[in-house]
Amino acid sequence: MSADVMERILALEAEQRALYEQAAAENRQKLIVARHTLERRDEDGRRIIDSEGRGMLEAAEKEANRETQEILSRAAEDCETLKADARKRLDAVADWIVERVVGD
Repeated sequence: MSADVMERILALEAEQRALYEQAAAENRQKLIVARHTLERRDEDGRRIIDSEGRGMLEAAEKEANRETQEILSRAAEDCETLKADARKRLDAVADWIVERVVGD
């Protein structure tokens, strides 16, 4: 092989190594950017989920409070009805006692 051909082969090999190293460096950089992008999207996704979760929790708490107020309101109404009924019965019992005591 002539020195000219050998020189050309060595130059091509050096050029190939340089291109390979450049491509490897570019790919490492792309990998870093991709990882950062993925981490950012992951964080964004978590924030969205956290926000939606908080919204759902707040809505559930409001619904639970509303239902609690309805139950308490119905219980208060039922209590008033029972108290009114008890007063009527107490009046009837008092009249019966008076009748039994005075009537005898």
